[in-house]
Amino acid sequence: MGRFIRSIWLVPVVALAACARKSGPARTTPENPAVLEVENRGFADMVIYAVSGSQRVRLGLATGNSTKSFTIPAALWTRGTLTALDIDPLMVELVDEKAGQLGLKNVRGVVRDFVSDGTGLADASQMHAMIFNLLHIEDPLALLAEVRRIVKPNGSASVIHWRSDVPTPRGPPQEIRPSPQQCRDWLQEAGFSTVTTIDVADACPYHFALLAR
Repeated sequence: MGRFIRSIWLVPVVALAACARKSGPARTTPENPAVLEVENRGFADMVIYAVSGSQRVRLGLATGNSTKSFTIPAALWTRGTLTALDIDPLMVELVDEKAGQLGLKNVRGVVRDFVSDGTGLADASQMHAMIFNLLHIEDPLALLAEVRRIVKPNGSASVIHWRSDVPTPRGPPQEIRPSPQQCRDWLQEAGFSTVTTIDVADACPYHFALLAR
């Protein structure tokens, strides 16, 4: 199998606080709490910030007489530490650099081959784990069992992977990509009781997504 990047993101406790100076509504929705929609009804441009506790991140600019959506960084809507594991030191360096640029103090990048060595995290210590474009590895069930070990009983895990039923511009070879049903079966075998399909077709037409609890 060719070289691939191993990366995983882990979030202990999830919460959200966001604000914007605005002349119209600014809102998130329960279906998508990570996206802030701002309606600027004035002529002047507005700089939009997301604020959580003592952290403030500049999201961008909402020009006059416009409605714009901004993505809130995951590290901002958690009160705990977001741990990013990757086998590639350069990727971890980029994560740390980006977190520093955004002023995010709760992002911890770790160089680790967690597929071979595990995450190194305590049992039931994480509220959420993100496993993206990883489950074409040789032993996906072992990785998901490790995820189940570190996720709290009331926590969750999200899986995103390249689709195998359509041509894609990049990604691993089609023949080693798992299907959504395979990933669903692995998640349940690893100990997650419910697995829900998340529609990401508009944003990620070459991927599928699952949420396991």
